Amino acid sequence: MGMVSFAPSSLKTILGLQPLHELFTVIEHPNERGAMVLEAPVDQDGVKLYIAIDSDSYGHVDRPGNGGIRLLNYDNTEDAIDDAVRLAKGMTRKHDMFRTGFSGAKVVIKSDHKDLSVIQRKGLMEDAARALQALEGGMYTGCDLNTGDTDMDYLVEATGEQFVLAGRNSRVDTNIATASSVIGSILGTVEAMNGSTDISEITFTVQGCGKVGTTVAKELIRYGAKCVQTCDLFPECAKVPGCTPIKDWASTACDFLVPCANSLAITEEVAATFPDGIKYCVGATNSPFANANARAIFNERGVMHIPESISSAGAILADSVEWYDIDLYQTVEPPLMYGWIRDISRDKASKLALFAGRNPSNVASNLSQVVPSRDGDPIGKEFPEWIEENSMTTETLIIGGGLAGTATAFSLAQKGFDSILVEQGSSIAPPTASSNGDSRMYRKMYSNVFFSKMAAQALERWKDVEEISGEKLLEENGLLFYGEDIGETVEGSVLGAKEVMESLNLPHKFYATGDEIADAYPALEGCRGKPYSGVCEDTAGHIRASKACNAMVNAAGDKCNVKVNTKLVSLNIEGKDGKVVAVQWAHYEVDNEVAASIPQAFHFRKEADIDGGLYYVFPSSATESVQNGGKAYVKVGVDFPTGGALNNMEAFDYDGSKDILKLIDGWVEEHLPSVGNRIDSYCHPYTMTKDSYFVMDKVAPNVAVFSGGSGRAFKFGPLLGDCMTSLLTGKEAPVDLTAFSAKRKELSF
Repeated sequence: MGMVSFAPSSLKTILGLQPLHELFTVIEHPNERGAMVLEAPVDQDGVKLYIAIDSDSYGHVDRPGNGGIRLLNYDNTEDAIDDAVRLAKGMTRKHDMFRTGFSGAKVVIKSDHKDLSVIQRKGLMEDAARALQALEGGMYTGCDLNTGDTDMDYLVEATGEQFVLAGRNSRVDTNIATASSVIGSILGTVEAMNGSTDISEITFTVQGCGKVGTTVAKELIRYGAKCVQTCDLFPECAKVPGCTPIKDWASTACDFLVPCANSLAITEEVAATFPDGIKYCVGATNSPFANANARAIFNERGVMHIPESISSAGAILADSVEWYDIDLYQTVEPPLMYGWIRDISRDKASKLALFAGRNPSNVASNLSQVVPSRDGDPIGKEFPEWIEENSMTTETLIIGGGLAGTATAFSLAQKGFDSILVEQGSSIAPPTASSNGDSRMYRKMYSNVFFSKMAAQALERWKDVEEISGEKLLEENGLLFYGEDIGETVEGSVLGAKEVMESLNLPHKFYATGDEIADAYPALEGCRGKPYSGVCEDTAGHIRASKACNAMVNAAGDKCNVKVNTKLVSLNIEGKDGKVVAVQWAHYEVDNEVAASIPQAFHFRKEADIDGGLYYVFPSSATESVQNGGKAYVKVGVDFPTGGALNNMEAFDYDGSKDILKLIDGWVEEHLPSVGNRIDSYCHPYTMTKDSYFVMDKVAPNVAVFSGGSGRAFKFGPLLGDCMTSLLTGKEAPVDLTAFSAKRKELSF
């Protein structure tokens, strides 16, 4: 070690490179391990600041060093310096892999304090700023482990907005950028090894659930992974919606390990004892293997590993754009940046696996095949061209691939209009959607004449969908309304439905007592002696829900371009007058002879403390997805409130409520005593308006919205599409839309 004490203008150099500023102490020269390590003074006790700049970068402002600021309680100084050198060299590999225009560097801050909260962050960032300024453009930095946006705010202020590439004044999140390169590399690896990017049969383990790991886990769910297991030192962090938290990542079987936590975690022991069946290892962690032997063990076991120079490069790819075109970086829609990073990472990972002959042992020797020359424009310059190539124009953009979206696509296509339909899930009517499932009821039996007439119109349009798509979607099996007189509900009431059926001269049967219901439906023997009445519409039935959504898209043909796994994040419409209601469903096994006597039904009864008082029964003919070995099943459900509006559907519990499930079991025991064991349960959400009428209106000159289906929209499917088309085209709607206005007094936006 030695103090270098001369001014920037001095002619003295280190190894022929630019003069060092008097601020620094030289800790290690490039001829030792290929990196210059400098120590900069810090004006607080117990903290040391080291800067490692790869020898290929030090002194070359036309190819400056780039790497984040890492703050950690290291055991000793040697560990901190070793980490700085290792990370700087690793950053060079990342930058070279994509020709970002940078080389590798790293700022490592060693804290003697285990509790990092005692560190004076503003003063520390001012010390770091002085070091960056002294390097005169030789290094650019940003966030890394235990540094974040607040630190970068301090650093930007102290440097006069120089030498910091941390997504400042931009909505691009560098953590999500890193997650995007992980996802792209995962998809590219699977594509190269299996011939497609389908991950529906793959079980993943995401090790480390910070912001990067959590984002990766959520994206894997969105892409349709079979199972995503999550593990973190802090168990609460592993509770990612849709994922399965596990205690020990190294002893839990999976197909695909995704390291997103501490470096060097895959030791020789872990590599040798990891459960059988693992095929892939791709993640965000820098240096995931403790040593070359650990990597070799995975190679021998046939575990395909894509190095982090590809899979964890998202942030430095964003940096390349920020450095090349700051205006574009600060104004671009973040999903475009993430999509670009995902695409180029996917392409790079796929090519590497193929060059390696799909053999993990050949990956290292073929890395040079995918590393571009340092000559040429930085990759950030390609981003505008990618945007242009991946931009699409359409007459109509439909957001959401459920009932309303697919119906609108069908209606628009019939009238000659092109559309693009985007759905964030992995399929049309994905498993998390309220439109997903085997069946939804259709009926004319309403307590409201308006809806009864709408239902009749909708049935004619359903016939059109069936004819054009060639799919049988509607099954007539009757519908029974029965129960107590509890007044009007979202589904109507027994006496109200009777009155409407009579006024419209629609065929129906009325049962005045619970005994009459039990006599007509032996499976409902539990009604005997109860103060019930009932009304039955024999011409009602059920619609095959998921199949119907797909049929409408297919019937739209080439006029509708469907994009699944596609998020729209730049549209933000807020309202407070809606709520999310859930339907808890369960399937029960039933003897085939008994199944024939179980009707499709609504049961109305007084609300318990937690349910909505509406119980649904679907007969065995409406439960196609669970038919097995000749056995029959019925589906029973009940509405229940979730407790108000949700900020986003990530907070929705698709497993439902155990208390509600007990109510369903009790209801089945009381009303369907011949039914057997419950075999499953799940939960679907739907949105409610205050008055239970939909929102179907034009909210801007070129924006029409359907929302608040209130649990009753599905049966009107194609008719709703016609209404949405009329709003978009200015043509007369097939029904009066006044009741569905977004401006009605019951709502406020």
